[in-house]
Amino acid sequence: MKLFTIQLFILFTFLNTPAIPLSGPQHGEYERRDYHVTGTVTVPAGKTMTIPAGSILRFDRYTGLIVRGTLRCPAADTVRGVLFTTSVNEGDYPLWNGIEVDSGGSVFLENCYVYNSVCGLRLSDECREAAIENTLFRDNENDFSAGSSPVIIEKDAPFTYFRNVKPKSITPADGAAEKRGWKIPVRLSLGAAAVAGCVLSVVFHNDCEDYKQKYDNAGEDAASIREKGNSALYRRNAAGVIGAAALAGFVVTFFF
Repeated sequence: MKLFTIQLFILFTFLNTPAIPLSGPQHGEYERRDYHVTGTVTVPAGKTMTIPAGSILRFDRYTGLIVRGTLRCPAADTVRGVLFTTSVNEGDYPLWNGIEVDSGGSVFLENCYVYNSVCGLRLSDECREAAIENTLFRDNENDFSAGSSPVIIEKDAPFTYFRNVKPKSITPADGAAEKRGWKIPVRLSLGAAAVAGCVLSVVFHNDCEDYKQKYDNAGEDAASIREKGNSALYRRNAAGVIGAAALAGFVVTFFF
């Protein structure tokens, strides 16, 4: 029972990881996770930051997201996009600064949510490209502005806006969707194998204990009972090794 308890504790620990801290220059393809923005995030010129649908970015007070390169938040295979919001109590002002797209920067948001910020999403006059599709702005001091002109957005209505791009242009850069596509089925398979290994190791462990008790009280059948007990012991160890290996593989997938 002790082995099963340890394996379940390890599995629970890795399945309940805290939000990932984020600050400073950022670029590349990110996991679908919760992120805690502790300092202003900057996407450098010439770089792309791709955040998958379902992620949440919670910003500390006075922090924000400045885009000088490209920010991509594609909807992919889910309706729920990326949520940009505050990490502090909504009644405590000022909240986070919002998303600012500087000169030469590009932003692509699909089915996203921008909540509780100062400027919402602000595009500079020299913003290179923008594709905002079905994105909801709520409880911002200013929801959206292009240059120096704020744009009036209907309350609780998804907003769409394009600059220098055609509709439906939001796609993960460099085949990001294909690169991430293997992770979900692999994680499900490894997670199922880890749980099955834990359960089977407990079952076979109990069999070992039963055969041990029978062996202590056995007479003529002692050799047969010992053989069955050894077989149960081998199965228990094999199930434990398989479960531990699957759990390790499950954890490793989060590093790619």
